[in-house]
Amino acid sequence: MSDSKVQTTEVVETSFGLLRPKEGSGRSWRDRESLFRGLWAIAPMSQRAAEVVLETVADATATLKPGTAVTVSGFRYTLSANSNDGYASVSIEDVQGSGAWSLERSAHIGRHYFTVRQRNRDLSRILVSGVLVPTRNSRPNRVLSVNHDPADFRDLTRLATALWAGRVRRDRSGLLSDPVAPVLALDGGVPGEHARRLHRMLYEDATRRAMEWAAPLFERLTKLYAQEGFWWGAEAAQWSMLAESRFPDFRNPTTLSCLLQHPDRNSVAMLFRDAQPNIETETYIVWREAGGRVCITPAEEGSMDDIVEFLRSGGVPALTFDPQTGDVRATERAMSSKVLQAFCEHVGEAWTVLADLPLYADHDQRPMATSDFSGFSMVAPWTARGRRIAAESVDAFVERQKKNPAP
Repeated sequence: MSDSKVQTTEVVETSFGLLRPKEGSGRSWRDRESLFRGLWAIAPMSQRAAEVVLETVADATATLKPGTAVTVSGFRYTLSANSNDGYASVSIEDVQGSGAWSLERSAHIGRHYFTVRQRNRDLSRILVSGVLVPTRNSRPNRVLSVNHDPADFRDLTRLATALWAGRVRRDRSGLLSDPVAPVLALDGGVPGEHARRLHRMLYEDATRRAMEWAAPLFERLTKLYAQEGFWWGAEAAQWSMLAESRFPDFRNPTTLSCLLQHPDRNSVAMLFRDAQPNIETETYIVWREAGGRVCITPAEEGSMDDIVEFLRSGGVPALTFDPQTGDVRATERAMSSKVLQAFCEHVGEAWTVLADLPLYADHDQRPMATSDFSGFSMVAPWTARGRRIAAESVDAFVERQKKNPAP
């Protein structure tokens, strides 16, 4: 390895050591959130990426009139026709057709807000939003605070890097916290390859530490599920665990779970579906391979095909943990989801639901048991896929009306 690569590695590892949660934290289900503090510690880099997007768009659209467009460095910027002094909306398209985004800015009672969205047809998801401080004299806008999920870090930083390509770096070191400043310096001031490497290190560390208790708990939980008969096609467990609640609620269940028989017949898997209102639904399968590795793979929402395929031939893991070596393998698919956090939450909740059953239910009662498996095939209307289905249904209806107009 060259001296420059060694030095670069040392810089990233030093930042990782400073951001990593302290030893001893997150050693149980109840303290699981401590494990993920390191993931949220990348906020200064998300803040810088948001500033890069804001500055690039501002420069590209500085002379545009509402309803007009301009192409700069491979991106087409269109200023919305309803943009005005208090509101601006700019659509951003890669002229090669590889992506589309939008930036919205607004002002309310003296505060200035922004939202960056990644778009797919008529649907979108927020990559980052927050509060900005406009500046004058051609100086770039400052981002005061951001709302950003680490699962979107890859897409946000890739957008910032692409928009900024070929531009002159501006020094903003005063905004950066000490732990991430050296890593951003390696990326030339715009979070990119090294920032994502730091994020991966934090993610893999959180996985490794979580699995120290989550993997053994998963083993005990599969045995308990088997005793209760919670198998695919027979019965499933369902519940809601309200915030800070000691006992689960079964009146409006949001989590559905059961065992799946692994094709090799040497182990079993567990299927989870979480569908809390107004957030994305998370569905995933967890299993343990014959060699001991714990594997997790997300499943497409409402897709029975994913479940059927797993029962037939197994699954391709997106996240794995080897308890013998401590090795973690995380794909971008896992890191761009909330599957790790969901597993840490649900494995503890499921254990609480069953292990504490005598505390909240009469003898022989099983209020969490259900034989209704339709929830696994449902698509929640508030999710991206639900909105996409709704949009496609509207498009199909319009097309039918055009072909068969009313007499």
